[in-house]
Amino acid sequence: MEVKNLETKLKPEDYAAIYARKSIKSENNSILSQLSLARDVLYKNNLILYKEYWDEESATKLPPSKRQGFSRLLKDAKAGKFKTVIVYRRDRLARRVHDLIEIKNTFKKYRIKIIYSNDGEYQPSESYLSDFIENIIMAVDELEPQIVAERTNTGRVKKRERKEYSGAGKLPFGFERISQNEKTFYRCNYQTVPLIRELFKMYSKNNDSKSMMDIVKELNNFYENKLPTTSNQVGKIIRNPIYAGYQFINSKYTVFDLFQSDDGLNNFNPDLLQKCVNVQPVVDFDLWVKCITVWRVNYKAFKRKKNQEYLFKGLLLCGKCKKPIKLINNKYRCISKGCSSFNADYFKNELIKYLLDNIIQTMGLESVISHKITQLKRGIQTYNRQLKTVGNDLEKYTLDYVNNFKDKYIANGCKELISDAMIRREDVKARIYDLEARIYRLQEEKEKLNGSINRKGLAGYFLSNQERAHHLISTLVDQVIVNGKENELKIQIR
Repeated sequence: MEVKNLETKLKPEDYAAIYARKSIKSENNSILSQLSLARDVLYKNNLILYKEYWDEESATKLPPSKRQGFSRLLKDAKAGKFKTVIVYRRDRLARRVHDLIEIKNTFKKYRIKIIYSNDGEYQPSESYLSDFIENIIMAVDELEPQIVAERTNTGRVKKRERKEYSGAGKLPFGFERISQNEKTFYRCNYQTVPLIRELFKMYSKNNDSKSMMDIVKELNNFYENKLPTTSNQVGKIIRNPIYAGYQFINSKYTVFDLFQSDDGLNNFNPDLLQKCVNVQPVVDFDLWVKCITVWRVNYKAFKRKKNQEYLFKGLLLCGKCKKPIKLINNKYRCISKGCSSFNADYFKNELIKYLLDNIIQTMGLESVISHKITQLKRGIQTYNRQLKTVGNDLEKYTLDYVNNFKDKYIANGCKELISDAMIRREDVKARIYDLEARIYRLQEEKEKLNGSINRKGLAGYFLSNQERAHHLISTLVDQVIVNGKENELKIQIR
């Protein structure tokens, strides 16, 4: 007997759907933990799993109808596939009262019951009083974070108006919080004060002869207390006016707003800062201004240098003098004066043709992709065998249920086995789907490569996809040695 025919013996009331949702990576209660708790409830209520649905979306940003997992659940619910939905908490369904009411009305229309797997959650009944209580709970839940955020923000604004530093969250490096007479003060730990002062003094004299991290390394070798070892963390120290006992008059401002133009100190605007009444400064304000001006100049130079990206950057070497070749004024030039120089468009076209032909032929990129596709297809065959085994188990358990449905003990045992088998079946199907998707992507990549290699417009294709070309080449090639002159290019790859 076919499994599908046997499954029709069961009623929609015997089936339940499980829904889980997680909005952010750092949020507790992962999708897996929500599904696990829901399965426990499923077994306790002698229900059979129809399907599991989940979303990784914010319920405040996306209404239920826009969430893919929940949309599929609603579609199956309206088709009468199940009559129970198990979810961890009501806020997994919706964060807003009107969204929850809409969901409940839809479920009522199709006679679908909601069970919450969290023990502390209010379990609703079908009475009007139950609906009223649940709506009040949801309204309070929706309002609570707004109230907390509003109170917190108002408190910070009031403190800023009183020229007090709030010290919300993690304190800046070296700082500590001191409570005296119901008032809070902030000061730098006396052990780190000499270290921080020396950092600001040395950085204020920075004329590019020493990088910020060179200064940090020198100070960390000298002092027992150590500065942070990343440029990002040290940059936060330099940029933070709290070390001079100041803060911005409004939290919306940043250090970039302090400079009215890029000309440096003459355009520094101190009116955006205010002195804090509850902070003991570590460095003089004028010293901090010098440091932030140096940082601003160095930051702009760094951004200009970093943003100057181009095809084959860092891969090219001159065959004559063994020095790097760089893109300068629309020409690929050797850094040695008077050495090799090539027109950028000609150079890129020739190099792309040579490199891609070489990669495909000598490194067997097509063969690698074909081999990977073969491996994935073998994986699908393995999972298909597992799927057949699970199908046989499901057929056996369903037959046992049909033959023994009058015996409650046996019937409940069969339901558990059926539910477990259906979970395994969905898991195997998902794995097969994943492998099929990977094969499709690899085949698509292989076709793109073949199309590029076999047609005349090879260079044109990759020139219009320079990021992809550069990523592919830099992954497979360590160095490209270029010899010759215009129209007589000689290339060697390593």
